[in-house]
Amino acid sequence: MLESKTTRIVIIVAGLMIVACFAFIALNQPTPTGASFVTPPARQPVFTAVFNDDSESDDDALDKAGIYGQVTDLSTGRPAQGLELDINGNVVRTDSDGRYSLTGLQSGTYAIDLLLPSQAVEAESSTQVFLKDKEIVTIDLTYHSEAPPTPTALPTPTAAPPTPTAQPEPTVEAELSPAVKRQLNAAFSPLIPSSGGSPTVWINPGHINNEDGVAGAITIDVANVNDLGAFQGTLNFNPKVIEIEEVVLGNFLDSTGRQTNPLVTEIDNTSGEISFVAFTSGDTAGPNGGGTLAVINFMSKQPGISELELDDVRLVARLGKTITAQVGDGQISVTSCFGDLNEDDIIDVGDVQAAAGRVGQELGDPNYVLEFDVNNDRIIDELDVAIVTDRLAEACP
Repeated sequence: MLESKTTRIVIIVAGLMIVACFAFIALNQPTPTGASFVTPPARQPVFTAVFNDDSESDDDALDKAGIYGQVTDLSTGRPAQGLELDINGNVVRTDSDGRYSLTGLQSGTYAIDLLLPSQAVEAESSTQVFLKDKEIVTIDLTYHSEAPPTPTALPTPTAAPPTPTAQPEPTVEAELSPAVKRQLNAAFSPLIPSSGGSPTVWINPGHINNEDGVAGAITIDVANVNDLGAFQGTLNFNPKVIEIEEVVLGNFLDSTGRQTNPLVTEIDNTSGEISFVAFTSGDTAGPNGGGTLAVINFMSKQPGISELELDDVRLVARLGKTITAQVGDGQISVTSCFGDLNEDDIIDVGDVQAAAGRVGQELGDPNYVLEFDVNNDRIIDELDVAIVTDRLAEACP
């Protein structure tokens, strides 16, 4: 009986001790906060922008010297997307707008070829462009993704063949792109007569830069002649680019006191031709050496290039002997924004530097460029830089 009571007491005490242990453990657990039971929101993905030190915005890229352009599919009239071009061995691909670019180029001549699929047809052959140092050139190209339809020939009447109507030759100089104009200017080299050399008749200056709507003047000069008595010739020009206002006799033919008849001229501003003739009389000898035969005053009509070609030039000595002479042609470049040498539609420090970087270069030197010889004196110097500087901040129309 005593043992049974003792056993119950032991069991009760043991149970109380177990309960006490559980209570102790529970009381020592950290109390949960309200936030512990709130489900956290789903995390949004984080995108890290990776920047390359050499990367630039599209606007910045357009400031880089090089070749830019757009390729158009003439079969669809849409930009050619993903088409490859070969530029002097460098292969570039057009974007979704058909545009391409290749920058970081040195000055020189670059050939641009479209790498067309087999079914495509070329609309133009390989294009070449001359790129000056730090220059931006735009060359747009076209092709046919499908062969263009062949026009059906109309039957020829059996009675008599139709008389073809003469078509006027297209005048394209005024519509040339800036890149082509620069190539023409770079390739053109005015004649400079040598001192004491053979008789020469040439246009002076051989190249002239002028602004749209502004008057200008050139002269027809002679050099290395003896006893000159008369001269005649014609001058051809582009009537879309310039208009001849007046041609007057120079001061050389009558410089020895001979009687000079009025200069006979005929100006045709429709076809673009001037004819002129002058002769002298008297007992004194004709002039020797060189000077101005005629002065030609003109007005610029629209941007473009007018070649000046002297034809049928004849020099005659006082007693009628022909004086054989070499002849030098000329060129007039008209721009709508005089001083905008890099053609970005504003005259800024880039234009000033374009001229300043070539100071000291004379006609015939490797870095002489006609358009940077602003005052047309055959040398790029501080005067050219000053002319451009005076127009700083002027915006082009």
